[in-house]
Amino acid sequence: MFTVITILLVGTEVLSKPCQELVVPPQVCGKKYNKDIIPDAQTAIKVAEAILLPIYGENSIAKEQPFKAELSGETWTIKGSMSPNREGGVAIVTLSKVNGQILSICHGK
Repeated sequence: MFTVITILLVGTEVLSKPCQELVVPPQVCGKKYNKDIIPDAQTAIKVAEAILLPIYGENSIAKEQPFKAELSGETWTIKGSMSPNREGGVAIVTLSKVNGQILSICHGK
């Protein structure tokens, strides 16, 4: 049976579990995390850029700087910028403020 060894530093414990049992709880180091994972626009932009770079490439993403983040309820929407003389669209990423989940990734044309 294929086993993935997961190392979690919880005090001095090192845990390993088979793949089927590996569960990532909504906790940090075994304690409930009472803060938003993506608390502000700066963090939202950094996360979005990290997601977009491997998909669209550094050159494309650099052309869309600066990125702007807008919060609506518990969802961050991060959009690239486009100069007036440039054709095409911009990258748009939506992220959950609470848990950091990627809700959508798209690019306009």
